[in-house]
Amino acid sequence: MRDAFLLVFFLLICGCHDRAMVQLDRLPYAPDNSLVRIEKFVQNCYIQLLGRKADSGETAYWNAQLKDSRLSYASAERLIDSLLRHPEYRQHQYLLARNELMNFIFNPDSAEIEKTIKIWEEAERNEAGRKEISRLRALQAIPRDLLTGNLDNIGLHKRLVHNSYYDFINMGTENFVVSMYHNFLDRNPTTFELEQGKKMVDGFPAILDYQSGASKEDFINLFFESYAYFEGQVRKAFLRLLYREPTPEESVFFTLQYKKNRNYEQLLKSLLLYETFKQP
Repeated sequence: MRDAFLLVFFLLICGCHDRAMVQLDRLPYAPDNSLVRIEKFVQNCYIQLLGRKADSGETAYWNAQLKDSRLSYASAERLIDSLLRHPEYRQHQYLLARNELMNFIFNPDSAEIEKTIKIWEEAERNEAGRKEISRLRALQAIPRDLLTGNLDNIGLHKRLVHNSYYDFINMGTENFVVSMYHNFLDRNPTTFELEQGKKMVDGFPAILDYQSGASKEDFINLFFESYAYFEGQVRKAFLRLLYREPTPEESVFFTLQYKKNRNYEQLLKSLLLYETFKQP
């Protein structure tokens, strides 16, 4: 219901502007295809998607590819697709999320997590302990599951916030709920959101984004299905890739697109191509 309302709102906004947001089906527009522009595009894609600059061989190869095609849409798409398939992309994706959510306090590697699992095995021989060990095993398996394609960006976020490390950083129910809004929506929860979130996390019936739940697992699942979460991810992607805030039109368009296809890599690809090939 809300998505349908936002789609109507988006169309109304576009109709009220003389120069609405570019329609993606009208791409490609021929951009500045100078060698300087091509080199900048190649390095930006490497930095944003792999977390490093292209080496000399990679730079020479892609500069030649894009120069020969005069920085065509198809050649730019091939470069981005190649990087999104690169094993370093998954590792970079994991490190970005882990560093942000763990606040640089805990960056547990597999060996560290294994030590924590041993502590739980010795200290908590009950159902709660078994559940936490299962969550820690899932946390430990993130790099492997990302590489094999068995874990997407939404699942990555779920695992990073549902474990004893995250709970230690954000001790208590209120701190946990507030951290979710801070980390993913970049704002404080409203009074209603905070009270309902606390009730749900503590096991009482409550409402989140017009949906009911009565456990911490319900809160996490509903939060990562909410429009606000996808909107927050779009905003973060704009700031990281394009160094700017999305316009209201862009925010609604890309949020609805991402919420529908749930493909984070497609979102990153769309933004890199959009910014390069949109009409001025």
